[in-house]
Amino acid sequence: MLQQFRQMNTIARPGGIVFFGSTFLSRLPLAELAQDFGTELPVYNRSMAGLTIREALEVLEPCVLELRPSRIFVSMGDAELNDGKLTPDAFAEAYQWLLYRLHNACGAKIYILSILSDSPGADKYNTRLQQLADETGCTYLDVREALMSDSPAQHLFTLLHRFMRTWPIGFAEAMSLCR
Repeated sequence: MLQQFRQMNTIARPGGIVFFGSTFLSRLPLAELAQDFGTELPVYNRSMAGLTIREALEVLEPCVLELRPSRIFVSMGDAELNDGKLTPDAFAEAYQWLLYRLHNACGAKIYILSILSDSPGADKYNTRLQQLADETGCTYLDVREALMSDSPAQHLFTLLHRFMRTWPIGFAEAMSLCR
């Protein structure tokens, strides 16, 4: 997988949007969703099924940094939640190191996505992720409502699309976001 990412990176345009995460993101048809939503920046999915936060540190260069992104959507934690080997605090500590590396290597805006799970343990992890975002200058996005949708992938992209734009939100779109 890493070799494939490295090859794709040679033709990728810098300044795009990178999705970097584990199982849920790895299954998203991001190219099709980006095309349907009309994103003007290129969107790259550098997610891998089963990727842990510790493994993410090892693959950061080919998955994210080589692309020189302007925005990064990070979604980690489903592997840790499923195996139960890391406490929420140990997970947050490893996540903080990942964010530190991203901040130092590129000036991208970083969005931390909540863990997409209805498991009771996910709440503890997500609370730590929200605190971590506040501490590190990142933006935390609670996207768990996407799981309730008939089309979770499309719903997730709908929630995230406004953070991908390069132009200000218009009145009509703002009204459509009101619930």
